[in-house]
Parts: sequence; structure tokens; C-alpha cells
Amino acid sequence: RARLGTARGIRAVLWHRFVYIKFRPTRYYWNTVQLSRNTILALIPVAMEESHLQLVFLQMTLCASICVHSYFWPYKSTAHNLADIAVTLALIALAMAAAFFLDTQDG
Repeated sequence: RARLGTARGIRAVLWHRFVYIKFRPTRYYWNTVQLSRNTILALIPVAMEESHLQLVFLQMTLCASICVHSYFWPYKSTAHNLADIAVTLALIALAMAAAFFLDTQDG
């Protein structure tokens, strides 16, 4: 018979499996990495007033995200990994396109 604490731990893992099921077992923590990246992306416009710097740091964060994602390859499915990389590349392309609409500063 299982101890009460052990059964409760297994039940808790099964209850929260939607958080872990999409990642490989060795990359169970990847959701925390994604939340950290999203927090950094949300704080960039708050922390910096100049729009040129915002775009630079946005692109640096997204490029670093692609590098880290490609190194760890966290999802169980290759299609999910490639989709995440493709979406991040699309965000980088959108940020580059937005750079053309920024005001230039003279002087």
C-alpha cells in the first residue's frame, strides 16, 4: 500500500499534467522558460522609452530565444518545435518590418 504523501504527489502530477505533457520528460521546466521570455518581452516597452532601443532589445530577446530553443529542443514532437521556431522567426520579421515605420532623428 502506498503512503499517503506519495499518492498525493502522484495525484498532483496527474492533475497538472497539461503543463508537462507537451514537453520531453527531461525538459519539464520549459514552461517556466517560456513565461520568463514572455515577461521580458512584455517589460521591454515599459523599461525603455526610445522605440529604436525597444526594437533592438526585442529582436535580441527573440534571437536568444530561438538559439536556446534550438539547443534544448523541448517539445516531444518535432512539429511543435519547428512551429515555435517559425512563430518566433515571424515575430522577428514583423519587428524588422516595423523598424521601417519608426521616425528618424536628425542631429
